[in-house]
Amino acid sequence: MADRAFRETLKDLYFGSTPGAVRFRYALLGFDLLTIAFFIASSMTEQTMGILVVDLVLAAVLAGELAARVSIANRPWLQLVRFNSIADIAVIASLLAPFLLDNLAFLRVVRMLRLLRSYHVLRELRQNSAWFKRNEETLQAILNIVVFVFVLTAIVYVVE
Repeated sequence: MADRAFRETLKDLYFGSTPGAVRFRYALLGFDLLTIAFFIASSMTEQTMGILVVDLVLAAVLAGELAARVSIANRPWLQLVRFNSIADIAVIASLLAPFLLDNLAFLRVVRMLRLLRSYHVLRELRQNSAWFKRNEETLQAILNIVVFVFVLTAIVYVVE
């Protein structure tokens, strides 16, 4: 019974229209932005134990968030093959890779692809921000260019 209530709470947070659900989704967007900023900053520094610990914490949080999305899906296996889930799995693998094999940090760039891809976040940004509504296409284009540059940079870095 508690499991059902927990899943209903998760569904409300991910898909509901309550103020708490909207704040939760904005918090996820903020978390995505902070994660990307960390990935960019940590790529320019030496890999230290502190960075590895943060990588592990991020991997755990991302795995938990992925598990939450899968647990509330009507078809969990279908949820696992969606773009956002595959991107999350690639990022989680890149965060755990230094402990198992060569560094796959270049895969972290796919986390950027999640930004502004969520239908619910886009709808809320359109409703709550006239500026976003006016500039949505421009922001999407900028995001696509930034992701393209980061992916190419990561590929060149790995090849070299």
